[in-house]
Amino acid sequence: MNNLDPVAVAVSIFTAFVGPSLAEVIGPYAVVVLSAAIGAGWALERGERRPWHGTSLFIARICGTAVMATWMVSRLMAAYLPFGLEPVTLMGPIAFAIGAIGDDWQRIGQWLAGHVRERINRHGGGA
Repeated sequence: MNNLDPVAVAVSIFTAFVGPSLAEVIGPYAVVVLSAAIGAGWALERGERRPWHGTSLFIARICGTAVMATWMVSRLMAAYLPFGLEPVTLMGPIAFAIGAIGDDWQRIGQWLAGHVRERINRHGGGA
């Protein structure tokens, strides 16, 4: 194996258990779930303490969100980044970021809106 990116490794491992065609589907999403769960661990360290069932639900929610959003975000980023990366290469880092952000999406939105507002004002669009 020459390609050691996490998705390629996961596909190789799953090929032994489920065959190559199914491993091509399962491998990337295994990386997404694992990356999101690790990111969620970081988010949990930042936030308030939860009972074990609250922690489990939080991680399940974050992993579900990552499974649903990572492919689309990976495709968009691959199209706009100048590095020529494949979307599958970005899936792990994006899923990790989704997990690490956790429940702080509102703060991310406010931060982004502030930067957009600042840029508009700087270029003469504001009053």
